[in-house]
Amino acid sequence: MQAALGKWFARADTSAIRGDLAQFSAGADLATLDALGDLLGCHDTAKNFVQAFAVHFVASLRDAPLGEAPFQHRSSEGFLRLQLMREGRALLSLCTYDRVSDPAEPDHARFADYEAHEIVIAGEARCMCHRLGESGELTTHRTDLSAGERIVRRPRQDARQIVAVERSLSVLQLTRTRPRPAPTCEHRLSDGKLVQRSSGDRQASEDVMALGVLGALGDGRSVPQMREVALDAFRDRDVRWEAVRQVIAMDARAGIALLTELGPPDPLAVPAEALRDQLCASHPTLRELIMGNV
Repeated sequence: MQAALGKWFARADTSAIRGDLAQFSAGADLATLDALGDLLGCHDTAKNFVQAFAVHFVASLRDAPLGEAPFQHRSSEGFLRLQLMREGRALLSLCTYDRVSDPAEPDHARFADYEAHEIVIAGEARCMCHRLGESGELTTHRTDLSAGERIVRRPRQDARQIVAVERSLSVLQLTRTRPRPAPTCEHRLSDGKLVQRSSGDRQASEDVMALGVLGALGDGRSVPQMREVALDAFRDRDVRWEAVRQVIAMDARAGIALLTELGPPDPLAVPAEALRDQLCASHPTLRELIMGNV
C-alpha cells in the first residue's frame, strides 16, 4: 500500500495539486493556483480526480486484500471524511454523507476559524447555510445541493449544515486553518445568541488535556509550571485559564495569589477578579488567605 501511495503522488496531476496545496498553506489565494483552483472550481476535474483516486486504491486493495489504504479518516453515523492530502495548514479531504433514518433539525451552528472551499462530486442533499455578521446578527438560508455545486466558507463568518440527504452525497473539501486559530463559537439559530466557545487550536486542546491529566494526578510539584503557563500572555487564553483552574484545585493559597496577580491589562484580569470574588464569598477561609491570616 505504501508503494501504491508513492505511485499516486508521482502522477503529474497529483503532484501539481500537492505543490499548489503547499502554496495555499503558505497563504496563496486559491484563484492564483491553477491545479488546485481548477480542482475546486470545475466539476469534471474534481470528479475525474476522485474517480482516479478510487480506481487506483481499490485496485491496490484487490492485489493486497489484507492491506489498508494509508489515509487518516473519521466517521460517524451517515458521515465519512477521508484525508487525501495535507500540507502544513491546508487539508484536502473527501467527505461522504449517507441518508440517516431520522435526521434531527439543528438548533445551533458552529463558526470555526478556518477557510473552506467545497465542490459536490455527486449526490443530492439539502443544506442550511449560516452567516454571522460583524455585529453578531445571524442569518440562515436553505439550499439544495447537487453535482457541481460549490460552497465557500470564510473564517468565523460562514457555516453550513447538511440537514437531509436524498442521494449519497460526495464532497471534495479544501480547508486552511490559521496559524493561531481563534476560538470556535457556537450560536443558537433561533436568536443568534452565543452559547459556547471552544478552542480552535489543536495544540491548545492538547495542552488543556495535559493540564487536566496533571491536575488529576494531584502532584503538587507541577503547580509552579502551571503557574508559569497561566501567566504567559503569549499562550492560548483557554490553556491559561485551565492552568488557573488546576492551580486553584491543587493549592488554594497559590491559586488565590495567582488570581490576584492576573490584573489589568491582562485579558484574564476580569474573569480572574470575578472568580476570586465568587470564591471568597462562598469560602470565607479563602478571604483570610488573601488577607494573609492563614
